[in-house]
Amino acid sequence: MGQLANIITACRIFGVGLIFWMTPYVSNFTQIVVILFYTFICLTDFLDGWIARRLKIESELGKILDPLADKILVLLFLPLLEMQVITAFPVFIILAREFAMMGLRVYSVQNGGDSIPAQFTGKLKTALTFPVCGILFGRVAVEKVDIPIIFEPVQLLIDWVVTWPSSIILLLVYTVVALTIWSFIDYFDHFLWGMYLKRFNNNEEKARQTLRSLIPNFFSILNVFFGCLGIFFALNYQFRYSALFLVLCVVFDAIDGSIARKLNASTALGARLDTLADFVSFGILPATIIFVYLKDVSLVGSIALAIVYAISTTYRLIRFSSTGHSDYFDGVPSPFAASIVMFSKISVLFQSLSVFTVIVLLMSLLMVSKLPYPHRHMAAKRRFLRFVQFPAFVFTLLSMAMLIRGKSGGNFYVYDILVMIFGLYILSPLIYWNDARNNRH
Repeated sequence: MGQLANIITACRIFGVGLIFWMTPYVSNFTQIVVILFYTFICLTDFLDGWIARRLKIESELGKILDPLADKILVLLFLPLLEMQVITAFPVFIILAREFAMMGLRVYSVQNGGDSIPAQFTGKLKTALTFPVCGILFGRVAVEKVDIPIIFEPVQLLIDWVVTWPSSIILLLVYTVVALTIWSFIDYFDHFLWGMYLKRFNNNEEKARQTLRSLIPNFFSILNVFFGCLGIFFALNYQFRYSALFLVLCVVFDAIDGSIARKLNASTALGARLDTLADFVSFGILPATIIFVYLKDVSLVGSIALAIVYAISTTYRLIRFSSTGHSDYFDGVPSPFAASIVMFSKISVLFQSLSVFTVIVLLMSLLMVSKLPYPHRHMAAKRRFLRFVQFPAFVFTLLSMAMLIRGKSGGNFYVYDILVMIFGLYILSPLIYWNDARNNRH
């Protein structure tokens, strides 16, 4: 009697194997048998837990078998995929979540943590997944054969489900996918919190501080990822996609630093990630653009110019790491220089080889210079920067819209105007030289 709940759970596992054996099916008789059997084994998921709690026979074996049986039950999406009533992507998401949860639980136990308890989102996901899976079993196209009269109510239900619009089925499937992702995030959040609490001996403040640092680090990782995508498209001569990803990198670079300071979540790892992201996105990416654009004219010259630019960016980043944040930077910021180089390449007026080369050399020189360039938070305090900020924002949005649509911008010179607006920032040391000198002293 003490093992009754575990026996029911084990029967659920064997029942899934039986359904795999009966699928794919071609007749409505087999379809009805599978649906009835599937309904029965779904009910056992609730039955074993109820019996274990009612008879007070919960066991460690049951805590392992029950989630294992649920994950094996979700594998029934595979025969549904084979019978072509669901596409591969939602099946991948659903199954990937189950394997990821198994990994989290194993990792937690191996590292001396508690087994991750069931969460409400997980129960909600299961409560929706089971009926949706049953509905999909009824959507399989089969041959009609004579069936016992006792099965007629089930056949009427199947015929009704078949009349549902495909949009309703798609909505149900992707609701399951959304709940699947939500539940995994919920479980992962619980796992991560428990892990950091253990790491800091249940000191909640230190755990929160460390977890907060993950937010800006996430944006730094996105920065690296989009920078690599920009390099890929540059190597394939798709410079407009490179420009789009560069703009996203600039946005993420602004976000990660701002969040880190506001959340007081600056860490040594975060600083290294930010430097790596800047080097990839604002050093390697524009250097790749320079090389790919100029190599057909002069291979040696293009390599030399790309190396000069990359070294200037590296020097600029190293100097910034040692000086830290201030109202004024020494030298033009690397995201700004990379943006000018990138948009000069895809513009009309600035993409000629001679003009582009001058711009690259100028940006390299300005990055290693000690000219004072104001931080973006100074824009609200300085009239000239306020004047430049709004048109820069507008034309950046216009440029992104045209890049997404794959437009050249030649008819309206959008990219050219953006480079000119950026050029106004290049002149800012002439205006704020005295302010910067007083600020440093």
